[in-house]
Amino acid sequence: MPELRVTLFPIVEPFVKGVTGDQWLLLRSGKPDGATLIVVADLVLEVVTSLTKAILAACTGMKTSVSEESIRSSLGDALSQSIAQAPDVASQVEDDSVELCAAVITKEVAESVNSALSTPMHTAERVVRPRRLNVMVGHTCTMLMAFAGKI
Repeated sequence: MPELRVTLFPIVEPFVKGVTGDQWLLLRSGKPDGATLIVVADLVLEVVTSLTKAILAACTGMKTSVSEESIRSSLGDALSQSIAQAPDVASQVEDDSVELCAAVITKEVAESVNSALSTPMHTAERVVRPRRLNVMVGHTCTMLMAFAGKI
């Protein structure tokens, strides 16, 4: 897979600025309400779509599948850096939740990219299964809970 430099800050910044104080308190407590979960789900879907499109653009002309590991190494810690950068948190969070969140998002992106590469039009449009979305949202909320403690 070609070298890929990804920034998620343009996606994460509006999310961080749009989350209300009450929603941050709910995230920090580990008990987000339905509205907060919907906002997090929107963030997750936007991140997956953006990453899928960026990787597909970098893989122009490729016909082979892309591994989760190559995607993970290309992404590095872009997600946690973007979340730390948005509210001006002094440093990234060193937490297992960051790795778990990155892993489930990477898995979905890999499946989306490989699905698109197997079609003639390389379309990034793919429906995320509700169960997988719930897992990604859960891990994202756990990661955001760690970040909320630093805000």
